[in-house]
Amino acid sequence: MGLEDPLVIYPSGLGDTVRIGRFDNPDEHRVIKIPVSGSEYYLLENRDADADSIHHVVLRDRDDREMQINRDGDITAAPGFRVAIHASHYDFGIPAADY
Repeated sequence: MGLEDPLVIYPSGLGDTVRIGRFDNPDEHRVIKIPVSGSEYYLLENRDADADSIHHVVLRDRDDREMQINRDGDITAAPGFRVAIHASHYDFGIPAADY
């Protein structure tokens, strides 16, 4: 989609290790592309939302009005808030796996 410029990696097959930066770190590659064939590839990204520090997500609408959704379910919205087009933490609310 052109939202990120991935780092293309061609694995050596010898147990390669790559570092994928968190979504909020512009100084590290946040998306890694691993070609499989001429028309197929894997895209890897670090979606770590650091659940211990994120207690809410801020949504913004087209007119920059704000809605805040807290981890406990409380929601506050600016008067006239419409359809959200931006979220401060995209993965907020996705259930975590129990590892």
